Amino acid sequence: EKLSIEGYAVRYQQYFSEGWDIFKKYPVGFMGLFLISAVLYFFISQSGTYISNMVSVVLSSLFLACNYHMAHYLKKGGIPSFEVFFEPLKDPLQLVIYALLSSLLVGIGFVFLIIPGLYLVVSWVFAIPIIVFTKTEFWPAMEYSRKVITRQWFQIFGFLVLCFFVILLGALALGIGIIVAMPVVYCSLYAAFSDIFGLRTQEGNPESNNNWPDEDSDITY
Repeated sequence: EKLSIEGYAVRYQQYFSEGWDIFKKYPVGFMGLFLISAVLYFFISQSGTYISNMVSVVLSSLFLACNYHMAHYLKKGGIPSFEVFFEPLKDPLQLVIYALLSSLLVGIGFVFLIIPGLYLVVSWVFAIPIIVFTKTEFWPAMEYSRKVITRQWFQIFGFLVLCFFVILLGALALGIGIIVAMPVVYCSLYAAFSDIFGLRTQEGNPESNNNWPDEDSDITY
């Protein structure tokens, strides 16, 4: 409620800089996970069925959750280890439901009018980290994300547009650069979420919006 009413700062340069710093702590792991996900997407897409499309949507959310988890783990000073990526998959139900429901609602939004679909895509961009870091169920997480992002919707949209251009530049670099660009974007999204929601780490961030619960709360992270 505080974020949605009072607003917050959106710091593009800080997010990309911090995302790059996090990526550099474990580049092999981030790139390895991206390659695994790319190979899975390729084989799943070969069937071209509705079910395969849904599976791809779910995998996309799960892999993004894994990247968020690793980014937070590294920022807290954790030692890089590939199996750490998959911690969010121990209890993936809320992520799976979110992936299916959000894709359905966004699809409906784009079918009837492009603007509602675009609004939802941007508004729910932080739903996954909210689920991962607070163990919140899918719908409250979607609503928390929507309410907070709506306060600064155009600025978050601008940040996502910049993320798209980073990915595009990576793809244009003989297609190889995307192996780096995608994980850096994921880490930058984590940096944005961490700053806006005041997610606490051992490193701390005196310039963050500092709205995350105290360390002695019942939040898992």
